[in-house]
Amino acid sequence: MTYGRKVFDKIPEANIASWNAMFRGYAMNELHREVVVLFSRMKKMDVMPNCFTFPVVLKSCMKSSALREGEEVHCFVIKNGFGANHYVGTTLIELYSGGNVIKAAYKVFGEMVERNVVVWTSMINGYISCGDIASARVY
Repeated sequence: MTYGRKVFDKIPEANIASWNAMFRGYAMNELHREVVVLFSRMKKMDVMPNCFTFPVVLKSCMKSSALREGEEVHCFVIKNGFGANHYVGTTLIELYSGGNVIKAAYKVFGEMVERNVVVWTSMINGYISCGDIASARVY
């Protein structure tokens, strides 16, 4: 990642594919805090994320116990019209249930227009991870 970052930092105007590659590389190497920090830098540079950006960034927020930053990313998701994307929604459910904020996870679930088996499974797993087996059984 060190060499990749040196190359990335020399790109005059990195596009979203370059940013996503850096996010994915850091995440694959368990450097989740770096993903969160780099996402903040990307926003300051007015680079528009896409539906592939948010799941990696949100999972890194979850894995680095950065719930507050995850909530900020969630606001960014809504503001920029990615809230209906089921990949993004599923990751938000995982973020909130992993942070033991099941009401927020359920709110995301309730706002999703399309609920496939992955979305449903994430919500059920969220209840289980928060110790609410009774609610998980309802689904």
